[in-house]
Formats: sequence, structure tokens, C-alpha cells
Amino acid sequence: MATLKRGREAVCFGRLAIARDKGKRPGCPASPIWIGPAARKKSTGQQVYEQFRQRLAAAYDQWGASRGTTPASFFDLMDQAIEFHSVLERAFPCDSVSGPFSGKAAVIGYWTALAESWEMLSSKTEAIVSEGDRVVWIGRVHWRHRRTLRTLETPKIDVWTVWQHRAIRYYEMVDSASYGRAIAAQEESVHQA
Repeated sequence: MATLKRGREAVCFGRLAIARDKGKRPGCPASPIWIGPAARKKSTGQQVYEQFRQRLAAAYDQWGASRGTTPASFFDLMDQAIEFHSVLERAFPCDSVSGPFSGKAAVIGYWTALAESWEMLSSKTEAIVSEGDRVVWIGRVHWRHRRTLRTLETPKIDVWTVWQHRAIRYYEMVDSASYGRAIAAQEESVHQA
């Protein structure tokens, strides 16, 4: 236990620090007050995630600067057995980029299909957040579909799960309704009915 200023005493329980008033008011029992994450040194595990976060930020920067033509930096971050998923899987199961993709070779196929189907107009990183074994990229992307020439401008969230310096799982979230309009899937299903 560490002693805090003003007569409070901190107790560390794993990741949280709890402070107890030391008799500030006569007759009142000590009451717990949440202070927040316990101060501790960065562990080796945290350093691994921070390094991964930095490498991921650089990969997104390169990818955005090249307008989606250089995904190789992402491949360096992936484990051979990565699981690649998207919110589009259920809505567009026959689409070549909707997934799921299992293994690095299949994921490289995803990036190939993406480049064949879409032209990136812009990509902007808004934040990269890490907690535990997850690193989350938050941003916006703007694409043009090569067949329909319609654009897709959407917020995008990518959740990367990391284990031993490598991404073992990826989950992508985009606006699926806008995606459907851009590939003209919604119109096609209306005409078929």
C-alpha cells in the first residue's frame, strides 16, 4: 500500500487503485473512492502492443499516402494463421472483399480483390487506440467502385488482435448500407424481385 496526500491510503487490486478516507469525519467508517488505474511500469507485454501500434500507424500512413496500392506493411504485421473478418460478411456473402479470410495467403487475396474492385480516393486516421491485446484503428475512407463508378465515403473501424508481436485476428467495420449502394447490390436485388 502507498500513502497518498491528505490522509488517504491507496490499495492496489490488480489494475485498480482504491483510496480510503482515513477518518476525515468522526464516526464515519472509511469509504472506498475509486482513483483509477494503478500506476505501474510498462511491462514487456505493453511495450509489444505499443510497438505494434506504432508499426500499424505507419502501415496506415503508407497505405493512405499510396491511395491503397501498398498494403505490404500490413502483411509484415500478420501471423500466418490470421483470421480476417468484416461486418460485410453477412450482408454481402458473394462479394469478393466481404470475407471471411483465413490465413495470410487468403488475406493477400483480399487485398488483391480490393485493388481490383475499388480505387482509394483518400484515407484518414483519426485515432489508434490500444487496450489489452487489441489495437483499434479509427478513421475515414473514401473509395470509388471500379465497375459502378459510385463512391463510398464512410467511417471505418479496424480491430486488430495481437499475440506475440503479430496480428492473429482482424475485424473491419464500415457503413454496410453505403457499401451496398456503391456496389449497386441493393438495386440489383430490387430488380430481381
